[in-house]
Amino acid sequence: MNNALKNIRARVNGYPSYLLREDIKSLFSQRKTTSLGLIWYFFGAKKLHSIINNRYYDKSMGCYNIEGVKLPEEMFNYKGTHFHIDLFDMLGKTCFDYYRKPNVDISRFGCEGPYELKNVKIEMGDIVIDAGANMGVFSALASKRCCTENNEGAVYAFEPVSQNVELLEITAALNSGITIIPEGLSDFTGEIEIFLQQGTGEHTMLSELSKNKDAEKINIQTTTLDDFAHKNNLHKIDFIKADIEGAERLMLKGAKNVLKDFAPKLAICTYHFPDDPQVLRELILDANPDYEIEDWHMKMFAYVPR
Repeated sequence: MNNALKNIRARVNGYPSYLLREDIKSLFSQRKTTSLGLIWYFFGAKKLHSIINNRYYDKSMGCYNIEGVKLPEEMFNYKGTHFHIDLFDMLGKTCFDYYRKPNVDISRFGCEGPYELKNVKIEMGDIVIDAGANMGVFSALASKRCCTENNEGAVYAFEPVSQNVELLEITAALNSGITIIPEGLSDFTGEIEIFLQQGTGEHTMLSELSKNKDAEKINIQTTTLDDFAHKNNLHKIDFIKADIEGAERLMLKGAKNVLKDFAPKLAICTYHFPDDPQVLRELILDANPDYEIEDWHMKMFAYVPR
């Protein structure tokens, strides 16, 4: 481990823009705890910015290209240098499959961890629901995982906040098979107020989760997954990722038929309410008792054995 760090440091000191993929891959494969914090501390913000910008920025396309997952430069303009922390984290948990290794304990990580684990993985040809797409990082990754050259597979990116949709549209243009749905997923089809959390992006339909009681409120359109599947004549949904600021339980209530008939794999955030693990588990099993469910770090993963 020390030799690997010395090798990388020697390279970076001599060539700030040069970081070999295999060097980083080696770090991720050797460590049993996160390398993100270590590398961030080791190089510092400016050097990590330089390394990632030069290694993964594609000038011809005006985007970051990480193993075929394309993210617009506008994301960096929006989030600043912290965006590069997200990119580096993405290398470990998506491109190098580091967090999916069997000897890695995700509960040790300070981050939320991945949306794929064990039997809950996106496959080629899958129909994927990205509930809470934000700027489209997961949508871009899912597109790389599921979309084929024969136009099989698709990603439906649900994002009701217009400022996020503007960036999501750029992400969708860079990656194939992403359809943007500018609505929120809930347990009814209609209109509701959402509380905007400026600076965090954690916009919520639920007043009790609003960190700013004087937050700006806007009206958004909502739909249910059952209504969406019916109206769009979907014959399957294979994977649902949901991080929708406490509305995960509402989304599941509006997806009873989808869970029963399609039995999609589920990766759902469970950290917004203390009773999320219990409530979400009950909703899933009530809709389809065949689900196998595992609580993990800040998430719940569920699938029906095939």
